[in-house]
Amino acid sequence: MKRIDRLFWICIIGAGIFLLFFPVLSKYLELKRSEEKISTELRDIEKKIQDLQKESCLIRHDAQHLEQVMRDELKLVKPGEVVYKLIPEDVANQKAKPDAVQANSVKKPTLPAASGKLAN
Repeated sequence: MKRIDRLFWICIIGAGIFLLFFPVLSKYLELKRSEEKISTELRDIEKKIQDLQKESCLIRHDAQHLEQVMRDELKLVKPGEVVYKLIPEDVANQKAKPDAVQANSVKKPTLPAASGKLAN
């Protein structure tokens, strides 16, 4: 009988300890997951910083790279260059179809003989 009473009290004390430390354990596991997520974000940001530093160095020291960045991101051109903007066929067809009246009233651009500019 004493053995059963002793086992009962051990189970009660064990359950009490479990209930006491369960919230602490769950909070610990939640913080551990949060730490992993933040560590991953930190690694991604450090990689991005490193890439931006390399890009900055290239822009400062490589004239060809600087020119390429200016052309791609800022859409700049050299004086005297002619830029041709290509419109995908499906977009061009959508713009031409909305109204038959609008399509007939639009003037087509013509090229002047001497200059490289379009006239309306």
